[in-house]
Order: sequence, then C-alpha cells, then structure tokens
Amino acid sequence: YTIETSLASADKPQDVITTRFGLREFTVTNGRFCLNGHPLYIKAAFWECLYPNTLANPHDKAIVRKEMVLAKEMGINLLRPWRKPLQPWIADLADEMGMLLVGGIPVECMNHWPEVSPQLRKRVAIEVRESIQRDRNHASIVWWELFNEVVRPELGRLKHNKALLARSLDPTRLIADESGGWWGGAHLYLPHSSEPTPFNELHRYLRNPVNAQIYDALRTMGNPKDKWRGTADQASVGFLSEVGFGGLSDLPKDVELYEAEGYPLTPYTRSQYALVDSLDSVMRELELYEVFESTSALCAASQAVQAEGNKLQVEAVRLNPH
Repeated sequence: YTIETSLASADKPQDVITTRFGLREFTVTNGRFCLNGHPLYIKAAFWECLYPNTLANPHDKAIVRKEMVLAKEMGINLLRPWRKPLQPWIADLADEMGMLLVGGIPVECMNHWPEVSPQLRKRVAIEVRESIQRDRNHASIVWWELFNEVVRPELGRLKHNKALLARSLDPTRLIADESGGWWGGAHLYLPHSSEPTPFNELHRYLRNPVNAQIYDALRTMGNPKDKWRGTADQASVGFLSEVGFGGLSDLPKDVELYEAEGYPLTPYTRSQYALVDSLDSVMRELELYEVFESTSALCAASQAVQAEGNKLQVEAVRLNPH
C-alpha cells in the first residue's frame, strides 16, 4: 500500500511525504514459524553485506537486487544481515521482492565488542531504540535480533532489559534476545508478549568430514528429549542461523580483481593480500605445488571438499522436524 502524509498550515500543505507499507503477521504457533497464519519452513542465508569498495553500502543498487534474486532462485526465503544497520533502500527492496529479513541491531559481542564501560547500558539502548524506530515499518523485517554470541556476563545481564525495550517500541514482531545462545541460552519473545521463551538458536561451523555423530546431532537438535550442547530444554522452536564451513575462494583471482577495481585500504582487501602470501609460503614449505599446480587449484579443491560437508549438514537440518 501507499500512504501520503501531509503537514498543513492554514489549509496550505507545507510538507508531503509518500511512504510504501505492507501488512503481515509472523509468529510461532505450536513450535512452527507461521507467516499470516500458515506454517513456513525457514530456509535462510547468513548475509554479510560486505562490498569491496564501500564495505557496508554498495555503490550499485543492482548488486543487492542480484543477491536477492540469486537467494530466491536457490529457495532462500529469509536473509540475516549481519550486525550492521542496513541502508533503508535495502529494506525497501526486500519489501518489494518479498524477501524476509532479520533486523539485526548493530551491537556485536563474541567476547570482543562492545567495550564494557559505565556507558554500556546507555549505548546499547540507543542502538536498539534508533534501529527499531527507523525500520519497524518495513514488512520484510519479521524479527529483531538483539545480541550475538554473548560470552561476558555484563552483556548477558542486558538481554532481558533490552528485549523489553524492543517490545515497548514494537509490539508486533518476534524478538530474539541472542543469536548463538552461548550465555544462558537464547530466548524468543512472541508478538505482544514480554515473557521470554527458550529458543534453540545456534551457530555450528563444522568442517568436512561430517561423521555420523555430527549428522545425527544436527538431525535431532531441538528435540526436548535430547540434551545436546547449547540447546534449551523444552524450547518451542529450533533455528540454526549459522551452519557449515567455507572453502577458500580463488584468492589469487580476488587479489587481481582488487588491484583492478577495489579500494586497497579496506581491511578485507589487506586480508586477501596476506592470505595469498601465506598460502604460497605454506605450499612451498610443504611441497604442495607437486600436488596442486597453483594456489588457485588448491582453493578450488578446498571448495569441493567443504561443499560435500555442507551438503550433508544442510540435509541433516532439513530432515530435522524441530
């Protein structure tokens, strides 16, 4: 729908703004994600939103549209942007294309950030408030994710308080207090509720080979009868938001492209140069050039090996009814 809002003075319009908006309901019913009352099996992708020349804001909107098209073509129905505020036009594009999004608050944890200080509570509250107020009218955003892989208790103590703040700003969405759920488990707040519900929200980075123990653990994760590391007993629903492992991209080709088109001072670019140099050094030391004709060949082989492991992990998760 489109709504036109005007500010008038003495019956004369002073300012007019036109806004697109949509209506939908996304919740959990009987242990299942439901969209507009219909059960929906979430097939999601972790979305870094990193771009070579500008890091967070792509220089060409067509790049993001292509990413969403590719995601939809491979059956993805939700994207999880990682820990940075999306450009507003990206959420607009998701609204337009029917792609669900996780609204990630730009507060990182992972035992690194943010710094624990007397200002911590206030700063986190600012991020939660401004993120939700800015993006809460996007129909594509179906839940808010507040923290990520909390380790330090100073952050863990903020989870419930900030979930209540988020609820006061948006009564209609799911709220996950933590992605990863390392510290005390993750909790989900259902729409219109301020009560935390145990939530199996896990990250599992597993290299190939994937043995029977790993396969069975992924296949049964979230079963209330099983007690697997990181799961919450009697959790209402399971969500594996990070799974699998990456092979090496074609690092020499990456460097070649960055030299031609990239911005050389970004951390990602510097990392590529360091990776190529270190990989070449290791291959010489271990005489791997007798096995692989180039570093590019080794990178391709690593992709093939890990693709097999990822295929098995995704298969196990898809077979898991929880």
